[in-house]
Amino acid sequence: MNEMFYAIKLPAVKGEMLDQFLAKGWYRYGSQIFTTNFLDHEETRYGVHWIRYDVPKIQLTSKQKTLCRKNARFQVKIESFTYSESLEQLHDLYVDQIDFITGPSLASILEDVECSVFDTKMVRIFDGNLLIGVGVFDMGKNSIAGIKNYFHPDYKKYSVGKYLVLSKLLFCIQNNIDWYYPGYIVPGYAKFDYKLFLSKENTEVYMLESDSWISFEKTDLYDIQNSH
Repeated sequence: MNEMFYAIKLPAVKGEMLDQFLAKGWYRYGSQIFTTNFLDHEETRYGVHWIRYDVPKIQLTSKQKTLCRKNARFQVKIESFTYSESLEQLHDLYVDQIDFITGPSLASILEDVECSVFDTKMVRIFDGNLLIGVGVFDMGKNSIAGIKNYFHPDYKKYSVGKYLVLSKLLFCIQNNIDWYYPGYIVPGYAKFDYKLFLSKENTEVYMLESDSWISFEKTDLYDIQNSH
């Protein structure tokens, strides 16, 4: 596999155009659209693999239903993205307690906070008036791209990060959206393994060589992960 990283900037990537880019293994990078097949981390180069969930085939597991019940006490709002200081304040709290590298601010990650390039939505989770979780995603016509999830460190025991992923899935189900693209997985680097928790059997992997998507379970990526 030849190593590559490409990024381009377009005036707008919305609707069917976003669907088409995602289906070819392209994704959001700030205010640009990009693709890559490697990740450099601590002097090691890993291969990456873009994935997507086949939404209509997914049925929540008993553990996922339990997680939903556990978070039922909180209020969930999903609406068009509007940048605010409260979003940044929660991001600051989140960054202070994680052990991996992310953007220093939400604005630096998105760049396009006015949503001029992408049709961006947000999930916000509240405990009363306290904002405890935020999930950002971009809308296509028949797909969404999960961009960022973060949460209040005091609510870690509620698995708010996973609940944000589930909230995006439920949004897709309620709006008859077939494909949910969470980004890529990195065999040998476990920080990205959480993206498989929705449903390994209904996850597809983009195969660059054949320009096609195949079932995760028909690949040897799981064996590769276990070998590291």
